[in-house]
Amino acid sequence: MVRLHAIQFFILLACLGLSSCSTSTAPAPSSQKPEGIVAPVAVLGIVSDVRKRILQNTLNDSVSQTFKVVPQERFEEARERAFQELDYNQCTEDQCIMLIQEYLQVEHVFQLEVVSEGPVVQLSLKLVTLDEKKTKTDICEKCNSDELSQRVRILTEKILTDTGLSDSGVVFKKSEPRKVEKQPAPKKIQPKPPIEKTTPKKMESIKGEAIKTPKALAEMLNKEKIKPVAAKPESPEKTEVEEPSDIRIRTLGGASSSNNISVSSNSFSFTWNGYGAGASNISYQNKSSAGRSELSASTLEFSYSFGDEWSYALGMGLLANGSGTITTPNGNYKTSDASGTTYQALFGMEWSGIEGLIGYQSINLEYKGFKNNSDGSTLSTPISISGGLLLFGFGVHF
Repeated sequence: MVRLHAIQFFILLACLGLSSCSTSTAPAPSSQKPEGIVAPVAVLGIVSDVRKRILQNTLNDSVSQTFKVVPQERFEEARERAFQELDYNQCTEDQCIMLIQEYLQVEHVFQLEVVSEGPVVQLSLKLVTLDEKKTKTDICEKCNSDELSQRVRILTEKILTDTGLSDSGVVFKKSEPRKVEKQPAPKKIQPKPPIEKTTPKKMESIKGEAIKTPKALAEMLNKEKIKPVAAKPESPEKTEVEEPSDIRIRTLGGASSSNNISVSSNSFSFTWNGYGAGASNISYQNKSSAGRSELSASTLEFSYSFGDEWSYALGMGLLANGSGTITTPNGNYKTSDASGTTYQALFGMEWSGIEGLIGYQSINLEYKGFKNNSDGSTLSTPISISGGLLLFGFGVHF
C-alpha cells in the first residue's frame, strides 16, 4: 500500500513540472509603433515647391522611424471635420489641433515651419502632445536643399530625444529599427460631445484660452484655402511639381593692346536652365611700316552654365562670317575667306539677381585669299590670329 501511494505522489509531481514548463515559455506579444500626425510644411517667405516637397518627405521619413505616420487622406478628412465643427473665425491653432487629435485618436502631432529671407533659412520643428508643446529651431545661411534636409533629420532626432521617444544620438538615412520596450497601452482619448456653435464667450471655455484670429491656424495649414467638403483631395501620386525656370542674360567685353596690335571682343548670351546661346564680335588691328591689317569676325556662341549664387560656364564659338583688309603702298587687299573657333570660360558671383562676371576667351582665326581689286593681284601668305582676352561683364538672373 505504501508503495502504491509513493508511485501516485511521483506522478503528481511530474504533471505539475510539465504544466509549469509549458506556461513559462509562452511568447510575449509583439510591440507596435504608436501613430503620429505629420502636418503639411508651413512656409513664410520665398521657398520653391520642390524644396518644400523635399523637406516634407524628409520629415515624414524621420518621424516614421519611431511612429506610424497617419495617411494624408485621414488628416485632411479630420481637418475638414474640425472646420465644420468650429467656424473659421473661431478656430485657433491649438483648438483645431486638439480636435484633429480627438478625431484621429492620435497623441503626437509634428509640424515643420520654414521661414526664408534672402539667403537665410530658419527651420522650426514643433511637437504637440496632450500634455505639452516642444519646439526646436535651426538657422542656415546659403544652404542647399540637401543640407536643409539633413538639418530636419537632426531636429527630429533632438525633439524625440528630449521627449524620451528616441535613444539614438546620430541620425542616418538608413538606420536600424529601434527596439521598442514594453510600455502600457496609451490611454485612449475620450471624445468630447460636439461643441455647439454659439457665442464666442462659450468658446473661451476650451482650455481657458481666449479666442484669437485665424492667423496662427493659417500658418499651420500653410496658408492653403479650405477645400469644399465634397471635393476629394488630389492624389499626391498624380501631382506634378514644376521646377522654377532658371534664366540668365549676360553681356561681356574685353580689349588688349601692345605696341601696334590691338584686339577687342564683345559678346551677348541668353541662358535657360543651364543651356546658353549668343553671339560674339571680334576686332583685330595691326599697324607696321609695311602696311596696316584690319580683321573682324562674328561667331555663334554655345555654352553651359551650372551653379546658383556662384556660377560657372564653359562655351565654344563657331565662326559665322569674317572679313579682312590689308593696306599697302601697292593698294588694298581684301578677303572674306576666314575660318576658326573660339573657346570661353566664365566665373560669376550673384547679388540679389545681378551677376558680376569675369572670364577668358581663347581666339584662333585664319584669313586667306587676299585680293587687290585694282590690279587683280593676290597675297599667297594667310594671316593667323592666335591668343586670348580677359573678359568682364554683368548679367541678370531670374
